[in-house]
Amino acid sequence: MEAKGTIIIALIIVILILCIQIFLETKSDAE
Repeated sequence: MEAKGTIIIALIIVILILCIQIFLETKSDAE
Protein backbone atom coordinates (compact mmCIF):
# COMPACT_ATOMS: atom_id res chain seq x y z
CA MET A 1 0.00 0.00 0.00
CA GLU A 2 2.84 2.40 0.84
CA ALA A 3 4.45 2.01 -2.59
CA LYS A 4 1.07 2.49 -4.31
CA GLY A 5 0.42 5.67 -2.32
CA THR A 6 3.86 7.04 -3.24
CA ILE A 7 3.20 6.37 -6.94
CA ILE A 8 -0.16 8.17 -6.73
CA ILE A 9 1.46 11.18 -5.00
CA ALA A 10 4.20 11.25 -7.65
CA LEU A 11 1.59 11.20 -10.44
CA ILE A 12 -0.34 14.05 -8.80
CA ILE A 13 2.87 16.13 -8.55
CA VAL A 14 3.70 15.50 -12.23
CA ILE A 15 0.16 16.46 -13.30
CA LEU A 16 0.34 19.65 -11.21
CA ILE A 17 3.70 20.60 -12.77
CA LEU A 18 2.31 20.00 -16.28
CA CYS A 19 -0.78 22.10 -15.52
CA ILE A 20 1.40 24.94 -14.15
CA GLN A 21 3.65 24.84 -17.26
CA ILE A 22 0.62 24.96 -19.60
CA PHE A 23 -0.90 27.80 -17.55
CA LEU A 24 2.34 29.82 -17.66
CA GLU A 25 2.74 29.21 -21.42
CA THR A 26 -0.81 30.33 -22.21
CA LYS A 27 -0.39 33.33 -19.88
CA SER A 28 2.84 34.44 -21.60
CA ASP A 29 1.25 33.90 -25.05
CA ALA A 30 -1.79 36.01 -24.11
CA GLU A 31 0.47 38.94 -23.19
